[in-house]
Amino acid sequence: MKIKKVVIVTSMLFSMSTLLSGCFIGDTTLPSEKSSESATLESSGESDDLVKSGRSSASEDDTLKNASESGIADSSREDVNNDGEKKSEQNSVFSAKDYFFSDEGEYSYDVKELMLEDTDNVKVKVKVSKRAEYTKGMVYSITIIHDECPGSKDVDGSDRFKLGLFYVTDEEIYYLQDLTDKVPTEDDFLKNGISVCSKDDEQKTKDTYELRIEHDNDICRYRCWDTAVETGWYCRMEWTRGKGLTYYRSGYGAGGNPIDISMEGVEVNRDN
Repeated sequence: MKIKKVVIVTSMLFSMSTLLSGCFIGDTTLPSEKSSESATLESSGESDDLVKSGRSSASEDDTLKNASESGIADSSREDVNNDGEKKSEQNSVFSAKDYFFSDEGEYSYDVKELMLEDTDNVKVKVKVSKRAEYTKGMVYSITIIHDECPGSKDVDGSDRFKLGLFYVTDEEIYYLQDLTDKVPTEDDFLKNGISVCSKDDEQKTKDTYELRIEHDNDICRYRCWDTAVETGWYCRMEWTRGKGLTYYRSGYGAGGNPIDISMEGVEVNRDN
């Protein structure tokens, strides 16, 4: 009887110990809750991993895309800049030949003044003729086709309608008076010729004459005038890129025997 009581007491103590151990140490979560929570945590963990991975991937893709687009844009801008530089370089490459007539022949000009002639609705032809070929370019004569009239013969006997001889090179257009049928040599042009078209603006004095070369966009303007007397000789030529001699004026101070002609269809600012 005593033995059975001891066994029963021992068994009860053991059960209580196990129960207490389960309360303070063991996992009291129900299996169904544990299963649900575990699934939630696993699902949450996988979702976080996917979000992080997706953001990282998207971030990398965006970075690469942006870098690529930036590279393309930069490359495009660089091409544009390069093109711009090329265009700028092309524009800066000067050739006086571009300012002369493209070919010999006859060209129509409007007349504002022509010696003492009545110039209402008058047009004239200007003839460009090739006269010689030298090392650096061609020599041309430019002549107004018009009948002789009062004032067409200059004081030295030369023909005012013969505008001159022009040696056209890449660097400059050299001018000499067309006084005889003999064409000056290349050395004559280079040593004694007057530059009427060149790359840079120029201002110089030769004897009593003031000489100027000025640029206005595609126009290269040559001017000269005698500073010794008010009735002295003056001359103005405008060379336009791709067209040739688009404006010519010459005469003597105080309005003596003027020639004022402009290429047909070309507007001229005579105030410049």
